[in-house]
Amino acid sequence: MSFTFPVDANNKAGAVKPIGTNGFTVPSQQTGYESKEVKRVKLEAGKAAVLTFSTLCESFDIQNFGVGDIYINVGAPATVDGADCILVPEGMGYTLNVQAKEIQVISAAAPTVQIVGVR
Repeated sequence: MSFTFPVDANNKAGAVKPIGTNGFTVPSQQTGYESKEVKRVKLEAGKAAVLTFSTLCESFDIQNFGVGDIYINVGAPATVDGADCILVPEGMGYTLNVQAKEIQVISAAAPTVQIVGVR
């Protein structure tokens, strides 16, 4: 049995691409993102790291590879257990949808952190 996603007369659901020979189709959509910039750093315990990207980014994918929780902030200093900081527990990730060029990160331990800025 063939399955396609519903579309109106103007194909508002987006273009569809066939997958395999079973007739199943899925909509495809471009994200609009042109490029990314990756920053990877091993934090020093109790010392904030300021990661500056070359151009304004639309969102950030943040991964904490542990050991220890990290705290992130945009536009203000990051502090351990800071009330306005975003907590990313050890071994977890977080997507931050904010336009910025600089992210501040701190931890009470010394984890490796990766932040991907998407333009």
